[in-house]
Amino acid sequence: MQVYRSLNHREMLEACKLAREQGLGFPKAIVDYAAFFLRMYKSRCDADYDPTEAGDFRVPQALNYIGEVEEVIRRFDGADEDDRRAFAILVAVKRARKQPYSNTSFASLILDAR
Repeated sequence: MQVYRSLNHREMLEACKLAREQGLGFPKAIVDYAAFFLRMYKSRCDADYDPTEAGDFRVPQALNYIGEVEEVIRRFDGADEDDRRAFAILVAVKRARKQPYSNTSFASLILDAR
């Protein structure tokens, strides 16, 4: 499954928060990816909207972030394909995240179907 430029940040943030906070049966590589996305999104917002954080985005720190991103993506890509698909579905299927009590059960259905 490939999703490109069809998601808004809010959908990705919601899915990442669920994966980070509840685990939802995802392996560590995907939970780490979700947590890292949230951290990088906050850093991006800080850089855009909080000038006091601008010092965190000088060349050495930017190069460090690039290295971290590459490593997190490498580990994500090394996760089981079914787990990556389940995460992609969690991100893409907004309605499933909005239903009461469906967050855990939806992800569990996807992961158990493997």
